This record gives sequence, structure tokens and C-alpha cells, in this order.
Amino acid sequence: MGFCGEEVTLIVRMTEESTVTTIQTHAGMTGSTYDGFLAHRALGDIAVDEVSDGVWRVSDRRLDEHDAPSVLGVIERLDDHFEVLEIGHARFRRRAETLDEAVRRFVV
Repeated sequence: MGFCGEEVTLIVRMTEESTVTTIQTHAGMTGSTYDGFLAHRALGDIAVDEVSDGVWRVSDRRLDEHDAPSVLGVIERLDDHFEVLEIGHARFRRRAETLDEAVRRFVV
């Protein structure tokens, strides 16, 4: 599989709880290439895990779940809506009417 002229290997690990996809890069994927890769995120790249009642962690399934960059943000259910907090954009809390709408806020 190629990505921006570099070799990329996808490793899929399956556990009882989930499937985790890890990306290993080869031959010098630069920081800017890596950032470019992460700038394009489809709905299928997003994992949503409930961490407590009414609170979900949103992460990028293409990255190892134990690496901090995999965490994209948090969704919290409030009385009549959901609040979306993206990591790196903490000052911009966004409102969504449904959980599905909240998850789609992480698609770029």
C-alpha cells in the first residue's frame, strides 16, 4: 500500500471488545506527510467508546489506541443536546442535536 510515495503497513488487531488498526510507516514519512494523512478522516476512521454514562471518547482508529494522538475529543450528552469538544480546539465547544451529528463533527 502506498501513501504519498511512501510505504505504509496497516496492522489490524482484533480483541473481544474492538478492532484496532495501527499504521506503521516506512522510509521517512515526514511530519508534514503524517499531518496530511491525519487531515483526511472519514467516518469509518472514527471510533466512539462510551467512557461513562453520557460521555464518549472519540478516537482515530487508524492510530494505536494507546497513543495520545489517537484521541480526537469527547462528546457529552447534556439535557437536550450533545456537546462536542475537539482536542486542540478546546475553546470551541460545539452543539449537536444527536449523537450521530456529534460524531460527524470529527470528519475532516
